[in-house]
Amino acid sequence: MIPFDFEYYRPSSVKEAADAYQALQAQGKHPMYWSGGTEIITMARLNEDHPGAVVDLKAIPECSVMEYRENDLIIGGCVTLSAVTGSNLFPLLGRAAQGVADQTSRNKITLGGNLCGRIYYREAVLPLLVADSRLVIAGKGGVREAVIHQVFRGQIRLEPGEFLLQTVTDREFDLCRRSCEERQICGRAGPQGSRTAPGTAADQYGRHGRLPALLFKQTVKDAIHALEGR
Repeated sequence: MIPFDFEYYRPSSVKEAADAYQALQAQGKHPMYWSGGTEIITMARLNEDHPGAVVDLKAIPECSVMEYRENDLIIGGCVTLSAVTGSNLFPLLGRAAQGVADQTSRNKITLGGNLCGRIYYREAVLPLLVADSRLVIAGKGGVREAVIHQVFRGQIRLEPGEFLLQTVTDREFDLCRRSCEERQICGRAGPQGSRTAPGTAADQYGRHGRLPALLFKQTVKDAIHALEGR
């Protein structure tokens, strides 16, 4: 139970959410965006967070989408980790999400919450870094899109009042559906010496020719550096 009162808002559009946040911030209520709510509840119980208001994003249709549109896989920021795993649309991301907490928690933890939260694990971010995914970000200035490497260095760097609306991943990085069931590909995804480690994402990409080997090795290195904040 959260040991203090706060105001609750549930907008149904991106603009309503951004406007509500700005209005609440101007009133000094220190609002926070809410998707799954697990981190806010945890931090509030520990007296680490004291929002005077929360803006729930789950009623915004764009936040709950999970589908292919032409050559792009779109996953909304409010899609739960359980749903990501169950869909198998992005197998590597699904495997990473499956390692988060327990099943009950994954039914509530969202992709956006895992990526943008202050709790530092962020298990879902490495597959998106490796795939050069793009992030659709919303705020008072409207909606913008950025390659994840442009905004992630150790953590997602959003402007005040912004929130993650969607992730966008090119179909070419739909990581080896057939071999996903046969191999563990969510170990430490990175090169070891001059070769990629068997069973890692790098190995899977290399075996299936998704990227030239040297280019892929550099992509994995860049992803790991981003995770480490370099």
